[in-house]
Amino acid sequence: MKVKISKNVIAIILTMITLMFLVAACAKEDVVTEEKTPIVSDGNNEIYPMTLVDKFGNSVVIEKAPSTLISLSPEITELIFALNAGELIIGRSTYCDFPVETEEIQDFGTLFDLNVESIVEANPDILFLSSMASEDLASNLKNQGITVIILDKDSTLEGTYEYYQIIGQIINRSEEAKLLEEKVRAQIEAVKVAVEGLVPPTVYYVVHAAEGVDTTATGETFVHDMITLAGGENIAKDGSDWMYSLEKIVEKNPYLMLCSKYWDTKASIQKLEGYKELDAIKEDRLYEVDENMIVRQGPRIGDAIEVMARIFHPEAF
Repeated sequence: MKVKISKNVIAIILTMITLMFLVAACAKEDVVTEEKTPIVSDGNNEIYPMTLVDKFGNSVVIEKAPSTLISLSPEITELIFALNAGELIIGRSTYCDFPVETEEIQDFGTLFDLNVESIVEANPDILFLSSMASEDLASNLKNQGITVIILDKDSTLEGTYEYYQIIGQIINRSEEAKLLEEKVRAQIEAVKVAVEGLVPPTVYYVVHAAEGVDTTATGETFVHDMITLAGGENIAKDGSDWMYSLEKIVEKNPYLMLCSKYWDTKASIQKLEGYKELDAIKEDRLYEVDENMIVRQGPRIGDAIEVMARIFHPEAF
């Protein structure tokens, strides 16, 4: 029996499958040091024009502060709104569903079903693509006169703050980005203080579960960092590339588990072979969470860590 998953996890699963093939031919991704995406101002220290290097090593020049944006990345869309620049967005992807104001913004589809012609016609000052977009797609749009920015998402929680700053510089909201970073850091610090000295429960976060396929937040991911900061012990920290095995899950028998609140995921997991024998399932310690808040490396990571901490240590709150 398979567990249904929400649309927002589909892209993660596809990426993990690709990584499995890459690992067979080269070193594992968790030993590769990711390069940050630098922002370089001009010689007069003015904000614009600015040059940045995208995920594929290409230079992108931004001549002036953008007045219109299209974002096909849910986390960047959330971040733009968090930086008080939501009014600049004239287009989004189908998956960009937070905050509620996104409902009024034109939907240009997904990376797998993208309305390129309409994007070119809309002619935004900047188009943000998801970090999972292909170089071919980016090149196609650039060749049609669109300024395309595709950033390489950092794998660590700490790298999220640089993400804030980069987007803030691009859209001329650097001060707002600084304030957002301070807010999120303060949220996380408050959680750390609340759970300090408490015994961390063993935790397993179900990203996807099916017969023979188990994916989760392994040790090199930013979600693992979030679980740790929330006062939990991630049993999958010895895994890599978001992949884990049912045998190890059963062996380690986590005290509690987290899963998506969408698509009736919890009920499906409770019936799945192997999972249904875990103590966390039998004793009703499988907790539903908003996966969008957790897997999107955006402005709600502080909220997500607090949500997890309240599940791990209700006595601290």
